Amino acid sequence: MNKFFNFHNLLKYVSDHISTFVVLFAFAFTGCNKATTNSQSTSGNSTINDATGKAKMLCNQVSASSYKLTLRVYDADGPISHAYTYMKVGQVPASFDSDGEFMMFYRWKATPGVSLDQSGLSFRLIDQKNKIYISDWMTRLSDSDVRALRSKVGATSNSAFFSKVLILVNLNDVAKSYHAIRMVNYRKGDNASLAAVDLLIPEMYMYPQDFANDNGTTRPSIIQNLHPFQGKNYTDAMMRSTAQQFCDDLTIVR
Repeated sequence: MNKFFNFHNLLKYVSDHISTFVVLFAFAFTGCNKATTNSQSTSGNSTINDATGKAKMLCNQVSASSYKLTLRVYDADGPISHAYTYMKVGQVPASFDSDGEFMMFYRWKATPGVSLDQSGLSFRLIDQKNKIYISDWMTRLSDSDVRALRSKVGATSNSAFFSKVLILVNLNDVAKSYHAIRMVNYRKGDNASLAAVDLLIPEMYMYPQDFANDNGTTRPSIIQNLHPFQGKNYTDAMMRSTAQQFCDDLTIVR
């Protein structure tokens, strides 16, 4: 009799609280797919100063080979970390929608030539507006992948898709030993390289002359030449305005 009473009470308790269990389960499940994209330690900033007062850029951008790529430091968990970086693909060539191409990302350092890590970097795609992951970790993104994912962000074209998506790239470089990311666009079938774009990984000194000096050692020219202000007669105000535009291009949700 007592066993029946206890079991009956248990059933009643579960029945009375079933909605709570469902809500908690749903919260736990969706929480695993939530992406943290806010910058907590540098929110709203495009530059920071080092201990000596020299300005460092938090974002970088390059436009080449019909691509426009922007990077921003990863600081969602607090201090800036080179474990990851955020990337925005602002422009891709029209041929990328032809069901025959894919892109991969690599990291490299100057030694003083290019020392490329041949292992493609893994990354996840984020719905920037809703801050949720729309893909698992992957090492290549093809035109067919993009078409399959468009509906998840309400896009009907490649350009609309990339405008709504942020890429979290796993740099796995807490020691900051790598200098740049290389995006390579390949052709399916023979894996022929169609285009390659390099850009420095932020944060980095805003003034080219400050960037050229690496703790008393002059950086290789191949790295210096990637600086977005190298060879340009920009004023301080122009550099800061451009640095802000780089960050705006990545952080503004469209």
